[in-house]
Amino acid sequence: MGIAISLIFATALILPGILFNYYLRKGTWKSPVILRSFQNELAIGVLYSIAIHLFLLGLIDYFCSIRYEILFQVFFESFSELSDSEMKEVYTNVYNILGYFLLSYIIAILAGILLFILIRKTRTDLVFQDFKFSNEWHYYFSGEARVFAMEKPTYRDVKSFLKQPIDGVYLSFTLSKNSEEYLYWGLLYEYYFDKKGQLDKLILTEVSRRRLSDDRSITENVNRDDMEPIQDGDSRFYFIRGEYLVVNYSGIKDLNIEYLVLEEE
Repeated sequence: MGIAISLIFATALILPGILFNYYLRKGTWKSPVILRSFQNELAIGVLYSIAIHLFLLGLIDYFCSIRYEILFQVFFESFSELSDSEMKEVYTNVYNILGYFLLSYIIAILAGILLFILIRKTRTDLVFQDFKFSNEWHYYFSGEARVFAMEKPTYRDVKSFLKQPIDGVYLSFTLSKNSEEYLYWGLLYEYYFDKKGQLDKLILTEVSRRRLSDDRSITENVNRDDMEPIQDGDSRFYFIRGEYLVVNYSGIKDLNIEYLVLEEE
């Protein structure tokens, strides 16, 4: 019985840090959080929990006295060392204890979401890549990944660079059809993740394709600046009828991302 109570108490103590870490990484994104190993998640959760409890206990202790020695005895299964008056004190304050843990969970969730919003609003994850979230597909498909090519960017550099919005994201990728390789090209409309947080499906519009064997020869290669968009005419490609093309990412071998930025008139 004592071991079970201590285990429940330990889980309740660590849970705020786990919740904070989860909602910090989840934020307002639709993509699931990619969980690391159990040991890493637990270690990070413990560190965040210590910080949260130190803040809350310090705040509560400012207004009322806390019997820390009783908490430690409960945590380390030393029930036999508690006197009758101390046990009575634990039972009479059980609702206060439950209220404390509930408050710590709410604060952990709100703090995680607010810190996520602060990092994203200030673009700290773009200026300092150590703060970058584990959602690389957002950075690629939003065009924010272009910032990572800058050398030691400042907040002003990033803000100025992102002032010119991207008007569209075109994807080109290879798929196997009937023992042949095809190159597809289309405008990204939406994308979805699986339950593990991995990229699952791509939804594209205005899609064209051609056989991969119809590549240009070495002598036909052109400079990047001289290349015309596919929709302006490339006889090797043909348009695929339909509003949307749904592609399973697992079947894609190579993926190229192209950003469309229209010049202001």
